[in-house]
Amino acid sequence: AGSTCGDCGGTMQLYTRNDRPSLRCDACETWWPLPDRQGVTIEPRSATCPLCQFQLVDVQFDPNGRKQPHCPHCYTAPPPG
Repeated sequence: AGSTCGDCGGTMQLYTRNDRPSLRCDACETWWPLPDRQGVTIEPRSATCPLCQFQLVDVQFDPNGRKQPHCPHCYTAPPPG
């Protein structure tokens, strides 16, 4: 995937962990789980999350090719409220 980690600035890669897609930063050794769906594809965006500054990724869930922007950090640790 090649998304940038918002914690350390390292590069996160797409892996499978516990049978679900996850991004992992090899620099700070942090895992960021993604939505658990079959056939997930990830594409980094140039934008960052306004809440936590992690690089957003486009997550493609369905066979029609629709993509949704996704923040790995906020998905794993949602902000309060």
